[in-house]
Amino acid sequence: MKRLFFLISIKGGVKGMSRIGIRERMVKTAILLTGVVTIGFSVSGCGALLELTMVGAGKSATIEDTGFFQNYDGLAAATDADKKAYRNLPDLYYISPNINIKNYKKVIVPDFTSRSADISKIAGLQSKYYKTIRKDLADNIAETFNGSAFEKMIRISEKVDPKDIAAIMKLSADAVLMGNIKELAAPLADEGGGAALAGVQIEYKIIDRKTGKEVLKAIHRSTTDKDKVATAQIRVLSELLNKARNTQ
Repeated sequence: MKRLFFLISIKGGVKGMSRIGIRERMVKTAILLTGVVTIGFSVSGCGALLELTMVGAGKSATIEDTGFFQNYDGLAAATDADKKAYRNLPDLYYISPNINIKNYKKVIVPDFTSRSADISKIAGLQSKYYKTIRKDLADNIAETFNGSAFEKMIRISEKVDPKDIAAIMKLSADAVLMGNIKELAAPLADEGGGAALAGVQIEYKIIDRKTGKEVLKAIHRSTTDKDKVATAQIRVLSELLNKARNTQ
């Protein structure tokens, strides 16, 4: 305190002020600075909370007819037993009792679609970060599962209508994995923040090429940094494929 008093006195800012007066001034200044820092953290915290709210963090997938599935029959959340056996299943899924993953040696993946019952829910597709997400997600999934979940998983550039079963049955493959982005909320993606959040909800299905039946369906919603959308979705899809393989 003596050294601080000496320095202040040299500056000439507190001539004639007693040591007690200086101490009181210092305490008041410290309180004021603390208040500013606290307010700063509060504003920052409110901003983070607002972003979490805007992207719907913590929400699970919902069922709306987007026209992607042939029907929504059988889609349900994991049972308690399944949750114990598998840690990362999709929010909603269905596995046909007739599925035989081992028979699918060659699976093709077209670009994902973006159908939604409410067009405002896919407004995030207008962000520069998500202009190519329909292609990028399909690329990432094919690269991840090629040679692992399936012997061959091949990307095709042709657009495939997810409900055109006649066209799907003409494709050269054992099965087709398709995806539909039904929600993409990313309000701050273009603000320059590296960790801007994205709330994404995607529908998936595998169609048996010979029968034209949807043998696996899933809907999953995730909230992640904008650069980790594919990682979060692939994690649950991989777990679902494991479950389908183990329940044959």
